[in-house]
Amino acid sequence: MAKLTINPSQMKVNLGRQTNITQLGINPDLFTRLGNEVSQSGKVFEKIKADQRLIEDQNRSWEIISDKVKEIDIALGQTSNLFNMEEADNILNTAYEIDVSKERKDVQKLVNNYLIKDKIKNRSKVYSKVLANTAQQTEDNDNDFLISNFQKRISNIAVDRATADKDFESWFNNPINKAKRPLKEHNKLKQKFEVLYLEAVNNLKIESDPFSALLDPDEIKKKFGPQKGEMYLAKARNQVMKDFDALFLLEDKVIKEREFRQISLFSELANRAANPGGEAPAPTFLELEDLKDSGSINQAQYSALINLLMDDEKVSDGELINIINNQLVIAENSNELEDLQSVSSSTKEFLENVNVKDISVINKLIETFKKDPTKHEDYKKTYSILRANLNDLGGVMDVLAGSGGITPADKIETTDALARFNSYVVNGLPPESAYIKVISTITKEKIPDVYSANLKPLYTSIDDIKTAIQKNPDNYFNNKIAEVAQKLSRGDITPDDFFEDVERMDMLRNVYNVRVKIFGANKALEPKQADDMNLMELFKIVNDKIQTGN
Repeated sequence: MAKLTINPSQMKVNLGRQTNITQLGINPDLFTRLGNEVSQSGKVFEKIKADQRLIEDQNRSWEIISDKVKEIDIALGQTSNLFNMEEADNILNTAYEIDVSKERKDVQKLVNNYLIKDKIKNRSKVYSKVLANTAQQTEDNDNDFLISNFQKRISNIAVDRATADKDFESWFNNPINKAKRPLKEHNKLKQKFEVLYLEAVNNLKIESDPFSALLDPDEIKKKFGPQKGEMYLAKARNQVMKDFDALFLLEDKVIKEREFRQISLFSELANRAANPGGEAPAPTFLELEDLKDSGSINQAQYSALINLLMDDEKVSDGELINIINNQLVIAENSNELEDLQSVSSSTKEFLENVNVKDISVINKLIETFKKDPTKHEDYKKTYSILRANLNDLGGVMDVLAGSGGITPADKIETTDALARFNSYVVNGLPPESAYIKVISTITKEKIPDVYSANLKPLYTSIDDIKTAIQKNPDNYFNNKIAEVAQKLSRGDITPDDFFEDVERMDMLRNVYNVRVKIFGANKALEPKQADDMNLMELFKIVNDKIQTGN
């Protein structure tokens, strides 16, 4: 077998071109300078690290302190109302307790140093507050005792006064109480309550016996000095006047109570005398005599009742009745009604000239109006309308103008109509119903027409009343009320305005129905031949009389 021979390659590895290091030579000073700069940089870095740590420690300490301050503030609030120093100190110490052992030493130092300084400052505040609280508590307790003691010293019970005087002296002599404040202030406090006691005793004496003070003014001035003494004397004089006023008021009260009892009994007796067949028998002459002698009824009431028993048909003085009726209309409150009742049921002039039956009606009216003022208001309106219908205005104008054409027969009819109106109201009829009942029976010429100003509604027109009623007599009044209701719903008028017009429309409807009944449907809408006397006409009459001297 042929032998294979591999000869070594003659090619060489290319090692490249060698660098000539001699060309890279460095100045030795450069190495020195570079070493120095590295050394300086290390110091700067260490300083930066130290400053950073300081900042970190401060920040951490304030984090810890901030949380602790919240607890401290709560503790300070708790101690602000305390009276015990040890209790306050314990709360404060607990609030400042803190464990910072796991923190870096600088953090521990910062926190502890702050809390130590803060604790010293706040402890001073807490101690001062506790001391102030204790002082105030002491002051309050002392004042409570002294005021209570003062009230007992001026008690109406002699034993209480004597005991309180001893307690007063004992309290001010007690060493503990003396030690609470400087001796000067202690004595000043005692003097203060001594003066209060003397003034209170003097005031009580003046209130109970002002005459004694006025009888010895020099003693009062000697005891309290000229200025204050004069003040007490003035108070004594005022108290005397107050006592007199109270006496007069008491006397007035007694008189009014007696009058009230007399009036009540008189009304009862009058009803018995006027209705002998009633449940209670008529009073006898002897019974009335005994009641007069005992003061249960006065002389005028006695005489009126005797006259009623002897002559129950006595005709009342129309003018007096007219006066009372006018007063009923203008009375504004219960007191005025009571005064009117007193006049009508107690005075001699009235009782002598008015039938007791009429007086009984007046009393019943007054009692009704006192209990229900709304009935009084309805009565006033309706009564005034009725008088106007009767051409009788009454009052001052009637005096000035004279009769104004009103005949004696007219006066009698007016008196009778008004009396019946009052009687109907007393017996339970509403004033409006009583009005309708009265005008149904008066002279035809005096029956009001549907054009009367007193009946005319205020918030809806009835100028076409005659034509409108003739067209639709059944629904006219309801339609007019509906018109007023629409104005109310729109807010054009108030509820009071609405009710006023409803009341007027209802009265107008009733008058129309009366006229239909009396005159017939054809003449019911005709105006009155003689219109009601109006105020302008009345003034004309008065003026004419003045001009002519009649």
